[in-house]
Amino acid sequence: MTFGSVGYIAYAFLNIFVKKEKFFWSIVMIIFCGFLLFAIKVYILLVLVMALLIWQFAEVNKLIENKTLRKIFAGMTFAGSIGLAFFLLQYLTSFEAAQQYQFDKFQGNAEYQRQMYADIARSTGGTDSHFTINTSNPILMVFGGITATFFRPFLWEVNSPIALLSCAESSLFLFLTLFFMYKKGVKLFFTTAFSDPRTLMCFVFASVFAVAVGVSSANFGALSRYKIPCMPFYLIMVILIYQKAGLKYPGWFNKVIDFAVPQQRRRF
Repeated sequence: MTFGSVGYIAYAFLNIFVKKEKFFWSIVMIIFCGFLLFAIKVYILLVLVMALLIWQFAEVNKLIENKTLRKIFAGMTFAGSIGLAFFLLQYLTSFEAAQQYQFDKFQGNAEYQRQMYADIARSTGGTDSHFTINTSNPILMVFGGITATFFRPFLWEVNSPIALLSCAESSLFLFLTLFFMYKKGVKLFFTTAFSDPRTLMCFVFASVFAVAVGVSSANFGALSRYKIPCMPFYLIMVILIYQKAGLKYPGWFNKVIDFAVPQQRRRF
């Protein structure tokens, strides 16, 4: 329900601000699905609000023809969207059901979660899927959260058949990311992701969501459930930046794409 709500809200924003159609039903869709997210998993709504605001500001910025003005407006709108998103997130988290997601409490919640899973690991002899990020540095914590969400468990961390499936998924994401960076460079990966409003929205939602669930989870089983909403957004971003950079997919991945989305049905 939450993942479907995320998709419908994104679709409604696309109808209103890009396609300029279906205004009434799109607004109804946003209200209904937004209520579902707030009632079921409010942290998904918090991250989605930020990503959608940045997406819409980027769409407006794209209309400016002068490059200098576009860069100035991009900086202003990006800062403004972050500020507005921060205000909305603080407002949403003022409700009792969402107070645990306030910024000043988030770090404490993450520490509690890690300690809880550490105790479980010790009580079970360390045979479960417990993991740690092992840092209190905010920058390293962001990097560790993203790595845990998208690229872990690594093969040597697998201890069950179920974990092997998660490892296969994370290995796919890791390979596609490193393959692009190897062929085109690390800088182009990020500049391409920021060059289009669609990929920017996917990047913001996937990255912020990955940090949130990555640093607050210390068990691969729980993480595999929490990260579901952001994984398709990251994959969509990667597919689009491959296309924009003119880089061909690896042969085996191209076969997967052809099977999942036949050539005649592709629109991206």
